[in-house]
Amino acid sequence: MGNICLPETPLCVTQGDTETYNLAFTQDGTTALDLTDSTIEFVVIRSRSDPEADAVISKTITSFDDPTTGEAELELTSVDTNQSLGKYYYRLKIEFADGKVKTIMKGDFDVEWAK
Repeated sequence: MGNICLPETPLCVTQGDTETYNLAFTQDGTTALDLTDSTIEFVVIRSRSDPEADAVISKTITSFDDPTTGEAELELTSVDTNQSLGKYYYRLKIEFADGKVKTIMKGDFDVEWAK
C-alpha cells in the first residue's frame, strides 16, 4: 500500500449541526481500497498535543454497505458538534484487517457559530 494520506485538510462545522461525510478511499487514485474487516476511527482533540483518549469527538466505523468499494459514511450528530466555538484538531485513520494502521486525513477542525 502506497502513501494514501492527503495533505492536512481543514474541516469546519457549525455548532450543533448534523454533518455527514461520504468518504471514498482509493489505493492509487482509481482503485477502491478494500475496507473488509477494517476499522475507521475519527477523533477530534482540543490541541495537537492532547492524547486521543481525551477526544471531544470520537467515532468508530466498522460496518460498510459494501467494503470492497472503499466507501464509508461518517456522521457527526448535533451532540458531537455542540462543542465550544474555536479551533480543534482531527485525525481520521484506518486499521486494516492485517493490523496495519494508516492516518488518512488530519488537520484543523473549526467549530463556528451559525451566521
